[in-house]
Amino acid sequence: AKKVFAITLSVSAALYFQNYWALIIGHLASSMTGFIYSYIMFSYRPKLTLTKLREQWTFSQWMLARSVLGYTRSQLDTFFVSTFFSASALGGFHISKYISNMPASEVLAPALDPLLASYSKTKYVVEDFKHQITLTIIVVAATAFPMAAFVFYNSFDIVSFILGENWLKYASLFALL
Repeated sequence: AKKVFAITLSVSAALYFQNYWALIIGHLASSMTGFIYSYIMFSYRPKLTLTKLREQWTFSQWMLARSVLGYTRSQLDTFFVSTFFSASALGGFHISKYISNMPASEVLAPALDPLLASYSKTKYVVEDFKHQITLTIIVVAATAFPMAAFVFYNSFDIVSFILGENWLKYASLFALL
């Protein structure tokens, strides 16, 4: 319901405003819908308390460090591109990177979720665990390699279709990403 409402509102706003405000309105609508539905669906209301602050911080400091390092690692390439190239090249890189990651985030990750969830059932039986890992690697390879090959060999057509003719100068970069 959250996505349907956000997409409907985004498209309506895009038709009405015909500018970037439609994306902002859609994002806000998505966040607010999720927030409101969470209060409708769940009666539990969390309360702020500092009774277990030390215990929480002991856990959270490692999560914080891991998140900061993960974010830094994921944005390091963007930092280098912004340092050595123009703003338009950075924009082309960023859009190419975002779109090239869509097959993994929209197809591969949902396909892997059931396989990864079943790890907890097999983690104590070594042979079953090995079988589960092998199955996961086969699913990733059987899904990712054909998608990557398709995107690589059809990068000019994909960029032309998704972004338009003005973005074709970034099609080679898109193919590599």
